[in-house]
Amino acid sequence: MSWVREILGYILILTSLYGIYLSYFIFYRGGLLVESIGATVLTVITLRAGVQLLKVAICARIASRTSGA
Repeated sequence: MSWVREILGYILILTSLYGIYLSYFIFYRGGLLVESIGATVLTVITLRAGVQLLKVAICARIASRTSGA
């Protein structure tokens, strides 16, 4: 079950990287500063959630290996 969390963590990180691309290249360079700030804040929250989910998945995998030994 930890591999599902790991895959979702990677998906969240890739989504946040795409959000960074959108907020800089489309919003900021297009002159939409307010929209860029909002997109950046949401992207940072998504990135932190993805990293946290990856940490939990890796810890769960390590814990399952040590308890089964």
